[in-house]
Amino acid sequence: MEHINYSFIDLLVDKEKGEEFSCKICTELIFGVKVFQCKEGHWFCNKCWEKSLSKKSECMQCKCHVGSINDLSRLRYLENKFEELKVRCRNSFNNNKLGNKLLKKDEEKGCKSIVNVDKLNLHINECPHQHTKCPNEPCQIIPRKNELIEHDKICHYKKLVCECNESIFRISFELHRDIFCKKGTMECGKCKIIIERNKMENHLSDDCPEIFVPCTFKKHGCRAIIKRSNLNDHLHSGTHIAYIAKIIEEQENQIIELRENQKNLASEILLLRDNIKSIK
Repeated sequence: MEHINYSFIDLLVDKEKGEEFSCKICTELIFGVKVFQCKEGHWFCNKCWEKSLSKKSECMQCKCHVGSINDLSRLRYLENKFEELKVRCRNSFNNNKLGNKLLKKDEEKGCKSIVNVDKLNLHINECPHQHTKCPNEPCQIIPRKNELIEHDKICHYKKLVCECNESIFRISFELHRDIFCKKGTMECGKCKIIIERNKMENHLSDDCPEIFVPCTFKKHGCRAIIKRSNLNDHLHSGTHIAYIAKIIEEQENQIIELRENQKNLASEILLLRDNIKSIK
């Protein structure tokens, strides 16, 4: 991850030594750069030499002639001495925001290691205290690497799979389970039975004993509307004999009509057979 406003001098155990290992032009420590000197012994970092030589062929201090960077000698002694300096791991600070007012040593959770400059990059690559982005988008928390597992257990944006097979952010999971989950249970507002949410519509339309429904004989004339739980008693009352008789009469008329249709079809079949024989 990117580290904001990183200043290497913040890591030096002995900050007073920083000046003797800083380029006199850019004032930056010689970490990660090469050091070159002119024939008079004036040294600067390779970046400042290259920038200066692109404009003037001379040393920036004594003005002696320097045709190119190849005319300079590498100051390996200084580079090696710098690499022997002791530095703290950058993960010893809060959120790695170095070189500004937010720089604060993390005594509780920060890295306690002190290493030579030349071992710093290797240590940082393996350091369990480095800050890392939470993989659960869009979580903005930046935990340390050794805290990531515990953070994942409470991260609001960790996706949890509900029994309805939907993936829901942890922060919304209880709301989903209690209100929206199709597999979740809820209480029927009429009969107080606990039932799966996705079955509630059928329960109300077909089963709930507290729902008022029209009598089964509505289309035959009964206008009663009663609770479903009382429907059976209502149907067995003596008031439905006339409706039953009417149904029987309607069914007998249907039987007579069907028999008549059957006779007509039989006649048509005989006629068709005669027509087929005449054609042959």
